[in-house]
Amino acid sequence: MKKRKIIFIINPNSGSGRGLILLDKINKYNFRNSTVESYLTEEVEDFHQAIQTAKDKKPDAVIAAGGDGTMNAVASSLVNTDIALGIIPIGSGNGLARDLKIPLNVNKALYKIDHPQFSIIDAGTVNGKYFFCASGVGFDAHISHLFTISKRRGFGSYLWLSMQEFFTHKPQEYNIYIDGKLYKRTAFLIAIANASQYGNNAFIAPTANLQDGILDITILKPFKFYHTPMLALRLFNKNIYNSSKIEAFKAKEITIKLGGSDVFHYDGEIYNTGDEIKYSIIQKALKVLV
Repeated sequence: MKKRKIIFIINPNSGSGRGLILLDKINKYNFRNSTVESYLTEEVEDFHQAIQTAKDKKPDAVIAAGGDGTMNAVASSLVNTDIALGIIPIGSGNGLARDLKIPLNVNKALYKIDHPQFSIIDAGTVNGKYFFCASGVGFDAHISHLFTISKRRGFGSYLWLSMQEFFTHKPQEYNIYIDGKLYKRTAFLIAIANASQYGNNAFIAPTANLQDGILDITILKPFKFYHTPMLALRLFNKNIYNSSKIEAFKAKEITIKLGGSDVFHYDGEIYNTGDEIKYSIIQKALKVLV
């Protein structure tokens, strides 16, 4: 049987420096069905060049070894190609990997890569950029921005930032066009999801499906601090939609108009919005190794 050609793109800064340890594990792993190349990158320019070099070699799969940002960069380059995306999840949230049931244990993930099954998933777009897990505006985008510039990683750091910022964050007014229909809302945050969770099994859109050609919209209304424990419990128990503070929709196209510029997040990355954010869905856009 002809061996599959796979290429690893490793972000050494993901997971508090676990990328270097991962490279050693890949080099020692006994791949039976695959030939393997690895690129360990440090600078942003080198990272994107490695992705392009890997793609130009026309492998069967390119494996993103890192967090959601690494996954997004690799996956975005593979949209509408025959090259599959694989994931070694060593980031802080690992939202898409968890949704695809990819093991968080490195050796188990390597085994799955060497003995693959494949699926085809949708891709969301936001202001011309791809996302595969979740995007949004409001409080979660603000915290993602602070988390990106923080030197501390991990879920604990994210939680600590959230607690610090809660009392000073003010809900915003938004004009939301959902498949052309206008909804005026004051919201603490608005999440647009292709997958069901942000990461860390925080299910912001528990009915979302990566293959249904639909984006799920979760609007969190303003709430008091004492509502936080129940909202958190519902978030991690996959029943956030049972909260009276949540409004949910499904759509193929969404436009969010803001009173001024802000930031939005997509798969953990941060971008300035301008005064308008446009979302759409591309069905069957990406081949993934699951």
